[in-house]
Amino acid sequence: NKSTINLIEILCSEILQTFENGGFAWGTFCDLSKAFDYIDHNILIAKCKFYGIHGTQLNLIRTYQYNRKQCVFVNT
Repeated sequence: NKSTINLIEILCSEILQTFENGGFAWGTFCDLSKAFDYIDHNILIAKCKFYGIHGTQLNLIRTYQYNRKQCVFVNT
């Protein structure tokens, strides 16, 4: 029940706190909004396995492929 802005604020806060404590932070960001509309799902899964993606990460990618629904509520 949080917006994208809330998550960005949390991420920035975590990164700043890490830097202030003398650490460093790594991040990987992917825009997957249309990625799964244009690729054969079986090929994608096969390539992911080939490159060593498995377990929870592979299951996350699978969830984007099947039974996807989008819903927008306005003034509820």
